[in-house]
Amino acid sequence: MAKKLLSVLLIISVCLFTVSCNRENRFSFPELLRRLEESNKDMSFDMDEAFFSEEKWFLFVSVCSEDDMLITAKENPGSRYLEEVSVSVVDVGNENQTEEFIRLCEAVADAFIFDCDSAQLLKGAGLYTEGAVFSENTYFYEEGRFSLSFFNADIGSTLVISIVK
Repeated sequence: MAKKLLSVLLIISVCLFTVSCNRENRFSFPELLRRLEESNKDMSFDMDEAFFSEEKWFLFVSVCSEDDMLITAKENPGSRYLEEVSVSVVDVGNENQTEEFIRLCEAVADAFIFDCDSAQLLKGAGLYTEGAVFSENTYFYEEGRFSLSFFNADIGSTLVISIVK
């Protein structure tokens, strides 16, 4: 009897530990910032600097100059889970800005995208196309549960990642 009880307790504890280690697929804006902080120690993603308006979160990020990039995240009003995340950049003339924008897009995609290869999605959306950032080109790509839109102009670029319902 003691062996059965010990076996049952061991099985339950193993199940509890493995369940708690899974990363949630759907999450809120604060969790997105936590994941970004975890993967990008050299950038600051402070929740206190974010603001919320009309079911969207906004956070300016200083990467190459002060507040040169913007992370926007749209919530589902009922669940508070994110449905869409975007990264925008304004051209400030810094030679490293394109690379830093791509790096921030990769970090956001890695944090937000689940059940798909985020690098493949970003490639399909044209992010890695030579000269695409700050061009006049627009790219669209959809795979799995995700839709990506990449809008560009000579003054700035925006990558939008949406969960397709």
